[in-house]
Amino acid sequence: MQVRMSSKSRWPKGMYDLRPGYGKGIEARHSSGFLFRHVDGLAMENCSVRFADKAGGSFGEAVEFESCRRVRNDCFSELSEE
Repeated sequence: MQVRMSSKSRWPKGMYDLRPGYGKGIEARHSSGFLFRHVDGLAMENCSVRFADKAGGSFGEAVEFESCRRVRNDCFSELSEE
């Protein structure tokens, strides 16, 4: 899976809309390419995040894991278009 991140949006930056899932609200935090929480058993293969304008300050890490177990992360890359 390939994700391209750009901070050009009409929506507020640095906000995670978690509705209707875990937390069920809007959380203020830097935007990550992939954010996994409370996952048990995950295999990521050939994934990449391309930051179009990371200097804008609204992005976090390319991939973040919080309270996760048994994660396999093969061939992950972070790219920049700056």
